[in-house]
Amino acid sequence: WGPVALPSGFGIPCANRTGGLALREVSGKTTRVYASTNYSAEMSPIGQPTGGRVFAFDPATGKQSWGSPFFDPSRAGGFGNALYPSIDKDGTIYTGSSGSYVSGSPAYPVQRGARIFAVTEKGAVKWSYDAQGVIAYAHPVLGGDGALRFGDMRARNVDPWLRPANDPIYAGVDQSPAFYAISGK
Repeated sequence: WGPVALPSGFGIPCANRTGGLALREVSGKTTRVYASTNYSAEMSPIGQPTGGRVFAFDPATGKQSWGSPFFDPSRAGGFGNALYPSIDKDGTIYTGSSGSYVSGSPAYPVQRGARIFAVTEKGAVKWSYDAQGVIAYAHPVLGGDGALRFGDMRARNVDPWLRPANDPIYAGVDQSPAFYAISGK
C-alpha cells in the first residue's frame, strides 16, 4: 500500500517531513504503525510554528485510523514539532514536542522547553514531562529497564561551521546538551 499523504495542519500548502516511525507489535504481529511529522521550515519567516503531529495507520491497508491525527502535541500544551515516537511493550506511545528558540538572537537560546508525553493507544495523555531545553534531533528511546531517555539542547548554534563554540557571540548562552532518564511514571 501507499504512498500515504499526511495533511500539514496549517490549512495552506506547505512542506512537512516525516519525523519518525514506530511499530506496535503484539505476539509478533504488527497491529499499528505510528508516524510523526515535522514542519520543515523551522526558522521560517513566520517563526517556528507548531507543525508536527502523530498519525496512526492500519498496517494491512495503510489507512489512517484511530483518529486523524492520532495525537497533536499542541493540543496538550506542547509547542514545536512532534518528536519521533517510541512504544513500550504495553502499547504506550512516547513522543513530545520540540520546544522553540528565541528568533533573532545570535545563539538562539531556548524560548519554550520541550515536552515529553506518554500517550495511550486511544490518544489520551497519561503523563507529560517538561524539559529545560529544545529537543530537535534526539527523540525519546526506551531502555530494557523501562526508563525513557532523551537529550535536549540549550541553544542552537546558528552557524557552527563558521564560528567556534567559544566565539564571544555566544557568551552567557548555555550550549551544553542535557540528558534525562525518566522511570516509574
